[in-house]
Amino acid sequence: MSTFRTVLKLAGGVTLASLVVRRIVKRIRRRRTRQLELMKKLGRHALVGKTCRVRTHEVSDTFGRADFHAEGHTLDLDVRCLSPNELTQGAIARIVAYHEGSDTYELVAPAPTEGPGFERQEDDEDDLEDDDLEDDEAPF
Repeated sequence: MSTFRTVLKLAGGVTLASLVVRRIVKRIRRRRTRQLELMKKLGRHALVGKTCRVRTHEVSDTFGRADFHAEGHTLDLDVRCLSPNELTQGAIARIVAYHEGSDTYELVAPAPTEGPGFERQEDDEDDLEDDDLEDDEAPF
């Protein structure tokens, strides 16, 4: 009787795990399908000249990922940039080229912090007005 209960619990656990995995896979497929449809609609070369946000710790001439926001969706892009550069996680960069052979976008930095899907980010601590400074104080 104890063995039967153990087998029953194990079967229930496997069933539950398979349902969770199935849901995750469906979500990934759905997101990827939306990205591909948006890419077809926009065209890969249409992103050139626009801005994106770097997702990886750094971007090099062999590695990098960035997010591009369009029409309420986020596209996950493979990006490259000549090294050394200032592109780190969270940086805004301008897309300057698309390379079909490697399916990657070439970036330059820095780009203005405005563009499609990005809001201007301001540091409250660093925003100093000239009126707030004493005559002998420097803003740095």
